[in-house]
Amino acid sequence: MAAHGGLPLLLNLRSAISWVEKVPFLFYSTESSANKGAMMPGRKFDQAGKSTHEQWTEPTLVQYEFRFGAEQRAALARLGIPRLDEAHPGEWVCAFQLQGLEDSRVRLARSTDGLQAVTIASAVIRQSLDRLNDVSSDRVPYWVEFPRYLPFCYGLKFHENLCEILDREIKRKERQLARRPPTNKKPRD
Repeated sequence: MAAHGGLPLLLNLRSAISWVEKVPFLFYSTESSANKGAMMPGRKFDQAGKSTHEQWTEPTLVQYEFRFGAEQRAALARLGIPRLDEAHPGEWVCAFQLQGLEDSRVRLARSTDGLQAVTIASAVIRQSLDRLNDVSSDRVPYWVEFPRYLPFCYGLKFHENLCEILDREIKRKERQLARRPPTNKKPRD
């Protein structure tokens, strides 16, 4: 992994997820400042190394309202539109936020291309939602909105094997559904 400012530049999603667990400030605040004492130049952090920026100001690709826990507390997952990072030429960032959780900071997933940045951000949201209890929504389940990522970081052969397994299971399910007797339901208009 290439280094930038003392932190690794994320080149694959598995690295991103493991770094999220080890280095929680890797996903930067969108608030900029010339705070020379900060861990990362150009970004504002409080004494604990955490961003203080919680106001969402980014263009939004996905906004997902959900409830979680025994009390079914309201929360909101936001996924931004990836964009080139003006402060770091050649790098892309994608803003994301889980508002209503203990840590509602706006964070940026960083990568060398926009698709990877949005994939990393989406996977971090998915992983965070997987860790919550009793997640529900009036829309679709969160796993539809933020699908699980199929890793490629273990090499082409491993990735191809996973794809073959998935293709085989999908074909098996399609054959199973094709054998079912037709229902008497009328098609929706």
